[in-house]
Amino acid sequence: MAGRLAAVPAALATARASLGTLPRVHVETALGQFRGTHALVEIEVADALQKEPSLRAEVEPARAAALEATDDHISWLSATLSEGGPVAADRDPRLGSELYAAKLWHALDTETPPDSVLVRAESDLMRVEAEIAELCDGRDPRAVLDELADEGVVDDSTVLGLCAQSLEETTAFVRAQDLVTVPERWDERVRIIEMPEIHRGVAVAYCDAPGPLETAELPTFFAVSPAPADWPPERVRSFYREYNAHQLRNLTVHEAMPGHVLQLAHSSEAARSARPAAEGGPTTVRAALYSGPFVEGWAVYAEELMVRAGFGGRAVALQQLKMQLRGTINAILDVDRTRSSGGRRGRGQVAPRAADQRSAVDVLRRLQRDERAGPPAVRGPAGGYGPGPPRRDARARVAAASAPAHPAGALNRRPIGRG
Repeated sequence: MAGRLAAVPAALATARASLGTLPRVHVETALGQFRGTHALVEIEVADALQKEPSLRAEVEPARAAALEATDDHISWLSATLSEGGPVAADRDPRLGSELYAAKLWHALDTETPPDSVLVRAESDLMRVEAEIAELCDGRDPRAVLDELADEGVVDDSTVLGLCAQSLEETTAFVRAQDLVTVPERWDERVRIIEMPEIHRGVAVAYCDAPGPLETAELPTFFAVSPAPADWPPERVRSFYREYNAHQLRNLTVHEAMPGHVLQLAHSSEAARSARPAAEGGPTTVRAALYSGPFVEGWAVYAEELMVRAGFGGRAVALQQLKMQLRGTINAILDVDRTRSSGGRRGRGQVAPRAADQRSAVDVLRRLQRDERAGPPAVRGPAGGYGPGPPRRDARARVAAASAPAHPAGALNRRPIGRG
């Protein structure tokens, strides 16, 4: 700990010396996360030293220097947002068509061009809109979604409790329907936590599993982000209308049961199998370099599996389709945003009939996430949230296997640990 803290001042000074013109949305996100970093060093490290006072003499000087350096960096970031700051914060965050195509290729290890992602996304957009319209039975989808948001009231005091309740419901449902095997001592393998401030501003929730080479049976964290403390009331209201109680049930399916947490638990068990590598058993390389598109594909498939089995009725089905709609629009926006002016669409002019179904706060959170991270079809180790070919193809392969003539549980048990 002392060594890491001692390295903070030099690392932040190097960052300030290296950074040029910045996109404003990156700076705003970084400010929130660095304030969380400051709180972590100030409060959590102090609590740890209370428990291990013998380390205080070694850690405290480095902690004090790290706090001062973090304060300096927060001041520097804040200054970039003002006219005449140390660097400008007006850079266009778009990658551009060449870098976007290169990132798509490297992340997915496929030669699928951005235009192919766009074609598939536009096709998905029509399909999802039709399914939403069918579930709404001729009513305006926005009115129906508004009613569901009114029903599913959530606030900072209830969001974690609702996710805990949803985890109990989804676990019982998966067991009752025999959709896939739930490991023994499941309650010990997952823990719902409030998302640390240092990780907020990118996603509403995430699954944080132990490292792929970890041998101890440690719990996986299902981290949920309450509304940031500095948000105005209207923004908080918008946030919780988007992530209402029905949406939290779908989110729990995706992140925990039978989505990420369950799939990664099965993958961990497979990695510890005694089966020889020559016979298809685990290897260190396989454990460390898992398939991101499969992991994300399984979680999206899990949403569809639960809806098909009847979990949550129409309310959860509409939330699940809304998430598909949002991811599809995100992919269209991302491909379009890589184009220079004069492309076939101007920025922000994509799919207005669908885009207006998203709340203002979700648009901002989507920008904060994607302007930092890149294409939604390829983002991060989990394979991302756009209709990227590997994710959709992985989902299609599993779904195709779940033919009505076969028990879903038996078929789902075969691929779940292979991510």
